[in-house]
Amino acid sequence: MELAIVSNVSGCAWAGSEEVWYRMALMALQNGDRVLACLHQDLLVGEPLKRFVKSGGELINWRRRRIARFENFAQKIAPNFTNRRLGHPELILLSCGSLPGITYVPGLLNYLKESNAKFAVLCLFNAESLAISTKERQEVAWLLRNSKANVFVAEQNRALAVRQFGIPLNSASVFYGPLRERFEAPLTMPCVDSTPIFSCVARLDMLWKGQDILLEVLSSELWKSRQWKLRIYGNGSDKLHIEHLIKMFGLEERATFAGFVNDTREIWADSQLMVLPSRGEGTPLATLEAMMCGRPVVTTDVGGNREVLEEGLTGWIADAATPRSFGQAMERAWFDRSRWAEMGRTAHLKALEVDAQEPSRLLLTLIKNAIGNLVGSS
Repeated sequence: MELAIVSNVSGCAWAGSEEVWYRMALMALQNGDRVLACLHQDLLVGEPLKRFVKSGGELINWRRRRIARFENFAQKIAPNFTNRRLGHPELILLSCGSLPGITYVPGLLNYLKESNAKFAVLCLFNAESLAISTKERQEVAWLLRNSKANVFVAEQNRALAVRQFGIPLNSASVFYGPLRERFEAPLTMPCVDSTPIFSCVARLDMLWKGQDILLEVLSSELWKSRQWKLRIYGNGSDKLHIEHLIKMFGLEERATFAGFVNDTREIWADSQLMVLPSRGEGTPLATLEAMMCGRPVVTTDVGGNREVLEEGLTGWIADAATPRSFGQAMERAWFDRSRWAEMGRTAHLKALEVDAQEPSRLLLTLIKNAIGNLVGSS
C-alpha cells in the first residue's frame, strides 16, 4: 500500500488529534507499507515524528505564506502539492483538525480537484459553535461527497456534520482515537479526605478547552471555602491570559501550571479528578487517558464525551460549556467524593473496552479496504 497523509494542524509542535493518523501510520509501516506525511512545518519538530522516520516513514512539509493575497500566485510557482511531491499514492488521508480546517491548507483543494487524486477524510473535531463560511461549507461538502471514505472520532461529530454540510454521511465510519498506553489495573486513588487535586489536561486554548470557564467556577466564594488544588497541564498560546485570570480571580494559591507531561501516570499519581469544560471536541485523548488511569471526569456534552462517559457512573457531564452548567456538574462531583475511587475503577474498565477495539487497526483496515475497492473498480 502507498499512502499519503495530509494534516491541517499548525501552530503547535504536536496535538492529541495527530495521534490518530500517527499510530495507524506506525502500524502500516510495520506491515511494510509506504507512508508519506505532508505536515505543516510547525509539526516537523514534534518528538513523535522521530519514531515515524526511524520506522521508515517519509516527511514533507506544506507552507502558508505570511501575506495571504500572494498565496495563489505562490502556489503556481512553488505548489505545496504535486504528484511528484506526494509520489503518486494510492490514497491520500486528509486528517482534519476540523472539517473547515482542511480548506485552509494552501493549494490542497485545487490539487485534489485537478489531479483526480483519491482521498479519504478523517474528522477529529467538531462543535456547534464552529464558524463556517458559505465557501467553506461548499468546499467541505465537495470533499465529503467525493471522499472514498469518511471517518469520525465521535458519533456526535458525524451527526453534527450532517447538519452543517447537508451531506447524509450514512456510510461514514465512527470509532474513537487510540490510547497511547494500556494499563491492566487502574492507578491507586489518592486519599480525597484532605485536599483533592483536580487536573485539567488540555492544550492552553480557551476557545475550545474552556479553562476560563473552569476558573470562573472555582473563583466563587463557595469553592474558595473548600479545600482543593488545581493543576493545569499543557502548552498553548493562551497561557498568559490564563495566568491573568488566575490572579484576577485570586486563585494564585490554588491553581498552578504543570506544563506538558508525556507520562500520564505522572499526572494521575496524586491527582483524583479530571476537569475539562470543553466548548468543542472529538473524543478527547486526555479524557480516555484519565479513565485508563482510573480517574473520573467532569466535562461537557460535546464531541464523544457522552459516548465514553456515563453520568454518575464514570463522571459528570455538564449540558453546556457555561459556568452555570459546568458549575452544577462540579457540585455533583464534589458531593460524590466518597465514590471517586469506585467511579475511577469503572472508568478504567470503559477505557479498556475502548482500547480493545484497536482503533488504529480499524483505521488501517478501512484505508486498505478503500484502496482495494479502488483497484477492484479500475
